[in-house]
Amino acid sequence: MKITIFEDAYKKFLSDLLPKLYYDIIIKCIVGGTFSFFIYKLFKLRIDIENFLDQQVSLRIYQVILAGIVLITITYIFLNRAFKRKVAKLKEITYTDEKTGLKSHRLLDEYLEGKINESKKSGKPLSVILIDIDDFKKFNESHTPTIGDRILSEVGKLLRDDTRITDQTFRRYETGDEFVVVSTDTNITQVKTPADRKREFIANHNFLIDNEVCKITVCCGLAQLKEDDTVKTLLDRADYAMRNIAKKNVNKNSTEHAS
Repeated sequence: MKITIFEDAYKKFLSDLLPKLYYDIIIKCIVGGTFSFFIYKLFKLRIDIENFLDQQVSLRIYQVILAGIVLITITYIFLNRAFKRKVAKLKEITYTDEKTGLKSHRLLDEYLEGKINESKKSGKPLSVILIDIDDFKKFNESHTPTIGDRILSEVGKLLRDDTRITDQTFRRYETGDEFVVVSTDTNITQVKTPADRKREFIANHNFLIDNEVCKITVCCGLAQLKEDDTVKTLLDRADYAMRNIAKKNVNKNSTEHAS
């Protein structure tokens, strides 16, 4: 038993401690050596190791200031880069929907508001596609919420794989089965093509759940930005168009646009 413990400790030493030790030595040697060389060149000092402690060194004030500025600048650059990487990682986690991998609802309003402002300034069209899975509540009742989550995840992947350069796709809410595609430089006529393509792509896809092929369909509501639209009114009009499919008693798997 004792032999095994020592063997495990030795293996851990080899796998963890030694690489870290080598890493520290190399980094410190490189950084320390570079810094020493820089100081040597900067102040043009000839260091005699034997007499180093007794040696008097006189530096001009501008040299001290210059060295301080260089050190502060290097430190700032490294800390700034590390901070930006951390912030970018946190944003990616915060603004990515866990189930679908799409942009989350947290970013939708902010992103769409920015695009609305851009569209009103430039005069270029802006449209949205609101996508809703048909009878998803019944699907969850006949299966399980876990299977429903798997369906949402796969729908999210399909929508990610079918995104134009002018589009950004979001999950509308933290829960639920609605998605929003924001299409820049796209009017109501042009946006119908990608909406129908997504709808048909999903309808023709085989969702394999526990060796059983499931089929689902979606409805799409379309709306183009008007001069007096806000984020809410634009999405509300797309939502009305989507709900209007049911009011007309037409089949599911349809696309409707708002006036």
